[in-house]
Amino acid sequence: MAARARQLLRYDEASSGAWQEDDGTKWEMTYLRWLPGRIAVHLAKEHTPEVCFSAAGHSVQSVRGLDYLPVHGLKLPFLSYLVDDPSNKIYAFYCLWEDRAQNQVFDTTMLTYGNRLGPVLTGRRNVGERSLEIVVQGIGDAQSARTAVIHQLEKIIKIEKPAEKGFATKSGGLGL
Repeated sequence: MAARARQLLRYDEASSGAWQEDDGTKWEMTYLRWLPGRIAVHLAKEHTPEVCFSAAGHSVQSVRGLDYLPVHGLKLPFLSYLVDDPSNKIYAFYCLWEDRAQNQVFDTTMLTYGNRLGPVLTGRRNVGERSLEIVVQGIGDAQSARTAVIHQLEKIIKIEKPAEKGFATKSGGLGL
């Protein structure tokens, strides 16, 4: 990450990578994590591919509604984007994951006094957040891009099971 991006986003952990498959498909992934207890968590909810691509001089042509991608028994909430690029189609997939949430919903918000006060009043203040952005180029259509993203996610996401014996449910955390 560039120093300016680190300064603006104030995340606690970050991982990113880029590669090209043998078929010419180009991939980029960025994983960010904000630990519980920091106000910077609100930055996770403001930071979307629309912000990133606009800053890089691209425009988003379309945004597909919320889609839950099935990966190892989880249903990960993703928004998908088609990004304007004269040379080829760019598909971006964006997941926002709230730690310790009973249900994962996709909820981006602007940082306002009301949006900061609401979680305090409901006892859900400063929970951890994670975001995963996946960008793929070289795939012809949105459905093929979705299928390819699910395949990549199955390779990189590991489900952490609790250490206790007899506890059979999967944990809600993303282990990337």
